[in-house]
Order: sequence, then structure tokens, then C-alpha cells
Amino acid sequence: MITNNWIKSRLGLLAILLLGVVNPGITQQTPHVVFERWSVQELLPGGRFDAIAHVGGHTVVMGSRGKNPGQLFISRDLGQTWENTGKITEDEITCISHGGGDLVYLLTGKSNFYRSEDGGQSWKWLGTISNNKNTEGYTLSYGIFVTKSGTVLVSDTESSGGHIYRSEDRGDSWHDVGVVSPRALYRFQGTDQGVLVNGWHGSIYRSTDDGLTWEETGRLADSPLYATEYLGDNIVLQGSEAGHVYRSTDEGESWQDLGKISEAADDMVDLGNGAVLLTTYRQAKHLYLSLDFGLTWENLGPLNTGVEGDWFDHVIQITQEDGVVMVGGSHAGFAVRGEVRR
Repeated sequence: MITNNWIKSRLGLLAILLLGVVNPGITQQTPHVVFERWSVQELLPGGRFDAIAHVGGHTVVMGSRGKNPGQLFISRDLGQTWENTGKITEDEITCISHGGGDLVYLLTGKSNFYRSEDGGQSWKWLGTISNNKNTEGYTLSYGIFVTKSGTVLVSDTESSGGHIYRSEDRGDSWHDVGVVSPRALYRFQGTDQGVLVNGWHGSIYRSTDDGLTWEETGRLADSPLYATEYLGDNIVLQGSEAGHVYRSTDEGESWQDLGKISEAADDMVDLGNGAVLLTTYRQAKHLYLSLDFGLTWENLGPLNTGVEGDWFDHVIQITQEDGVVMVGGSHAGFAVRGEVRR
């Protein structure tokens, strides 16, 4: 179990640092912000939580991978308490996405697609989307994205070129858009004007027509790209497996390399008011914090859940009237929660 002393000594510094952060594109100074109410719960030893989504109201859904795959957990109070609803699949749960209302989508590593129409309480298997193969040891499917029109997008890791699939009927049928990248594709990131997808080729691809067509906006790195986040105001951040952070101020059309910031980047989460948390998954597995929309970074040290070498596999933020709630799942089966108060 994580200790309050670690919380105060590491991420508690946000209470001091998150003061007067200025958005490079906005002249007005941000309000007073305090990071508080950290909690950690071990939900599933060996569970590995890499799929998590806010599905409306106070409900968060999280699914497991790793040595104990296919388990689904639901929180009705924004991650404060959790209910294990049971094992819905023998496969790894790799991604969960909210479709609006009580509609939730779930993807497994073998590209099996599930739909829930009651906020994640029960699920219907709709079939296997991709029958492609990955020969490099990666899971076949990692990413779901729901566009503003309700179209569902799914990516795969086909070794000869990652495909994207579209469904306009909530997952009942699928159209293969075709090869988008020469290597496997990972996950999506929405922006105001469209959607981005990253992956193992080190490139970013963008669609502005509901996922029908895709263009490469630049090869950023020779290493895979996983961690990505849209901060609003046209700002996108992208981390690489080599530890570099890239920044775009035009929704991914062009990019600036900010240099090597960290170990291998795994995920990013926007905490609001210019604050961004970057998680890593190799070497020291440290957390990094930016307070200026990704321009500079502070090393916060490792995620200490009591399991040596544990790290955040995926983190989300949920905006509330008085701040942001952050809920994350760890590689060792923990749920971690914190609040950013304004």
C-alpha cells in the first residue's frame, strides 16, 4: 500500500508548484490549484490495468490484462471505491471507450469487440474485428476511439502495416480503411478538428474526415510512440519510447522535438491549467510533471505502490466544476486516484 508520506513528498509538491501557471497561448493567469486526496487500492494482484474510461456521471470502468486478464471493475464514485463485476473474457482487455449515454465499448488484445448499453454492467460480444497477425510479439489490438459523429474506430498491429477499422452502427459491422502506417498502430487521440493515431513507426497520422482517410503529419522518431495527449488550444504532446517529448501547437500538423526528457514514455494525462503528468515504463520508471503545457518537466520519482518496479499503465482525467480527478491503473493491479482542486 502506498504511504501518505510518499504522496506528500512526491506528488504533493503540486500544492506548491501549481500556482500561477501561464498558458503560452493565453495571457490570463490561472487560478490557485492544489493537488490532494491521494489514494491507492490493490484491486487485482497481477491484474495489470491498461484499459480505463470515464463513462459518464461518476462512473469509471477499468479492465485487466497480464497474468489475470479479462476482469472488469466499475467505480460509481470517480474511483474512490471499486466493484469487481467478474470476468467477461479470457482475453486481455486493452481498451475501453465511452460512446455517450450508457453506451460503452471494450476491445481485447485479440481484437474481440464488446458493447455495453448499461454503463458497463453487462456486455455483448459483437465479434472479432481484425484477423491480421503481429509477428513481433505485440497484442493485436490496443485502440478504440469514438468520433464526434459516433463513428467507432479501432486500430490493429498488423506487422506489415497497421490497419484502422470503422463502424457507423455501434460495432455491429466494420469497414477496413486499410493500411495507414508501414508498422503497427497503437492508440488514438482526439483533437478539436479531428483524430490522431500513433504507433511503432514513430509517425503521427491524422484524420479530419471522421476516420475515412489518414495522412502522415511527420515521422517524429525512430522508436515507437505511445504516450499522447491533447491539451486544448491546438496543443498536442507526444512521448517516445526513447524518452523524447514532442510538442505541436497546430493539432499535430507540425512538431517540435523538446529533447530527451524521460525514460520510455508510456502515457500522459492532462491535469488542467497547463499541468501534465508523463508516465514511463522502463529503466527507473519515473513520473514527470510539466506545469507549462509540456515545455519543461520535473522528475517526481517512481510510482510507489509497494510493488517494486510498478508503474502507471494508463491514466485518465475527469473534469469537475472545482477541479480535475485523476484515476489510473498500475502494471501490478492497483488503482490510483488524486484530485486537483482549484
